[in-house]
Amino acid sequence: MTISELASGTTFAGYTIDGVAGAGGMGVVYRATEIALQRPVALKLIAADYAGDRKFRERFKRESMLAAAIDHPNVIPVYEAGEVDGELFIAMRFVDGIDLGVAVVRAGKLDPARAVRIIGQVASALDAAHGRGLVHRDVKPANVLLAGEGEEEHAYLTDFGLVKSLAGEGPGETTAGHFMGTVDFAAPEQINTGNTDARSDVYSLGCVLFYVLSGQSPFHRDSNVGTMFAHINEPAPSLLEYAPELPAALDAVLQKALDKDPDARQQTATELAREAQTALGGASAAPSTPGSGARRPRLPGRTGAGTLGGAKAKQAGPPQRARVLGFVLPGVLVLGLVAAALAALGVFSGGDEKQAAPARAGRAAATATATAAPSQPSVAASVELGGGPDGISVGDDGTVWVSDSKRGALARIDPKTNEVDGKPVQVGKQPDGIASAKKVTWVAANGDDRVRRVESNPDPVVVASIPVGDAPEGISLGKQLVWVTNSGDGTVNRIDRASATLVGSPIGVGKNPIGVFVGATNVWVSNHDDGTVNRIDTSTAVVAGQPIKVGKGPRGVVEGLGSVWVANSDDDTVTRIDPKTAKVVGEPIRVGKDPRDLTVGGGFVWVANAGDNSVSQIDPKTGRVLGSAIPVGDDPIGIAFGDGNVWTANFQDGTVTRIKV
Repeated sequence: MTISELASGTTFAGYTIDGVAGAGGMGVVYRATEIALQRPVALKLIAADYAGDRKFRERFKRESMLAAAIDHPNVIPVYEAGEVDGELFIAMRFVDGIDLGVAVVRAGKLDPARAVRIIGQVASALDAAHGRGLVHRDVKPANVLLAGEGEEEHAYLTDFGLVKSLAGEGPGETTAGHFMGTVDFAAPEQINTGNTDARSDVYSLGCVLFYVLSGQSPFHRDSNVGTMFAHINEPAPSLLEYAPELPAALDAVLQKALDKDPDARQQTATELAREAQTALGGASAAPSTPGSGARRPRLPGRTGAGTLGGAKAKQAGPPQRARVLGFVLPGVLVLGLVAAALAALGVFSGGDEKQAAPARAGRAAATATATAAPSQPSVAASVELGGGPDGISVGDDGTVWVSDSKRGALARIDPKTNEVDGKPVQVGKQPDGIASAKKVTWVAANGDDRVRRVESNPDPVVVASIPVGDAPEGISLGKQLVWVTNSGDGTVNRIDRASATLVGSPIGVGKNPIGVFVGATNVWVSNHDDGTVNRIDTSTAVVAGQPIKVGKGPRGVVEGLGSVWVANSDDDTVTRIDPKTAKVVGEPIRVGKDPRDLTVGGGFVWVANAGDNSVSQIDPKTGRVLGSAIPVGDDPIGIAFGDGNVWTANFQDGTVTRIKV
């Protein structure tokens, strides 16, 4: 097998090679730096033997696009795939971590709570793929990459090189009689007929859960043929034989997952994860992927191969036995293919599984998943607004109001139809923060230093334009006053809601104040440039006490559920403040990338993460992130709650996302 070898410092396709991360039968994975963006990547070059095959090249390009289409926090993002001078390559996020197989080698059986938490994240990733009509086809411990520690441990499902559309293969894209897959975790239908679907991934995930809880692959035998025969013909072993301390209910969950009949298994990966969580005695269920978990998987088609790297330990036990096959079994196996293994740190098909050295560079996962949500919220709608949605607010009647910064307009969305209602009204230059109540919406226009009062009777009409400070950004409603932060001059203005006129003098606060929220007895102001929050007494309009030091780059701020919550955009955290003592409570809560805004509703705190296009859900009782991050539109910078829904304003793609809670 001919594999390209690039020396450190070499430039290839816009990437600088930093070193080898792993190698295998189908290619080499390099640690590299993308020159244009100066970010670390995992760069995989495909072996010339495969790259020179026309059918393989077509399959590689098709499956690269399919894998890149899976946008989920538990799936390794694909940045680019292409060809340079006959060399096929793919670039992915570089994650500093080890794979699940290595974790079991190091720790033995995993703690059950940790095991189920990891499986829940993998299940969420699988349901995201299944929701797009794709099947992974090689779910195994080596293809689950772990980053972070403790309850902030984050799992990534990797190696979508064998991903297949549930609609079936294209012409000439499979090779009859040839099996390539990891036999210890392959579903019986994958081995026996090749007619596989999303439930085959459920079976494989069940094998992985059995493995991490027991330290043993459920159907491993002394030979590959024996292992395959066991998958097809022998009943699943009892988990309690290997781990008698575990609940019998958990064994029942696995017996169901490992049923030979796909119809008898859990029908989604999330269903398996939820049942496992319940069997452990947990009140919460494993997360599902928004917009995909409720779908029934479509059926036919599939094959398998590829692995992920971790530390190359001297393997005793299951990881050493988890083999990747590349041979013909006459009369037993009928479907297979040679496919590009898309792993962030990977080894590939052929012989015993090879483990790549752990990465020494790169970034760990940014989104922390702590505990599974009782009922994972799902995306209910995406509303095409156009322009640049910025601020967002939900009125008393459930109507959603969105400021369009690019077009200087205010749009209204009907929550019943999920459509823009009527024509947008012009509200000044670069409208930003908005607040709505009693059929009146207040809009802060950053570009012309004014706040507009918009009345709906029934169509929205601007009835007042109030000059305020330099670059107004945040806005919040009190009982009698509208409070506005002016980011350009470090002040806060007050406007009388009844007369739409300024009240008193500007109140000096910190540097670049952005967020503002009127709480029970105080107004809270987040100052982006000095990392503080000011507290203004609502009765005296005087800044009370010293600035409260929070995280880096605070933006959104909200009071609710017994605390004040601050989104720190520059360090990807949320700070919790006791409103009575004005002191920070607990450690910063890690959420997604670049959290811009947050809201409270339905008993939870919701955080819009602009950097990774997601929403995080925080449990106020534990102060932890629940479930998996919820993927939304591109660049969510505004968020609001109303009538059982979370709404995000997604600036870059001109959409508004509705999340049903």
